[in-house]
Amino acid sequence: MTEGSKVEVRGWDVKKKQAIVTNSSSGNVDPKMGGEETGFDLSEKAFSASPIAIVDDRIIDTSESNQIGKATYDTMLGEFLTGEGELEGGNPDIKAGRTLKITGLGERFSGIYYLVSTVHSINQNGYHTKFRARRTGV
Repeated sequence: MTEGSKVEVRGWDVKKKQAIVTNSSSGNVDPKMGGEETGFDLSEKAFSASPIAIVDDRIIDTSESNQIGKATYDTMLGEFLTGEGELEGGNPDIKAGRTLKITGLGERFSGIYYLVSTVHSINQNGYHTKFRARRTGV
């Protein structure tokens, strides 16, 4: 399960000679992907909130710190729920970078998933598509 519900980024502004501290509790991805709760929401219910801390001496300003925080938030949220599947008969429309509606996993886990990678193969048993997928909420 994903830890944290926010990302704290710290750096040092050399010109102003002061600390840079920003917090990000949202990013640029759909946080629920059609689900009811994000991975961070569930994590906070199960455990106490614990921010993900990043300290980087190369950060030059608040804007860059915010961008790093949002990108890290998106990355961590994207790792909340992952899985693999295989489709006998294959489907050339299943490609990495697209979304796929997966059913038959029960009410909580069925839904829209982002396809991380796909492998299409043909062998003596026919055409197959294997995929890796992830989801940010349930």
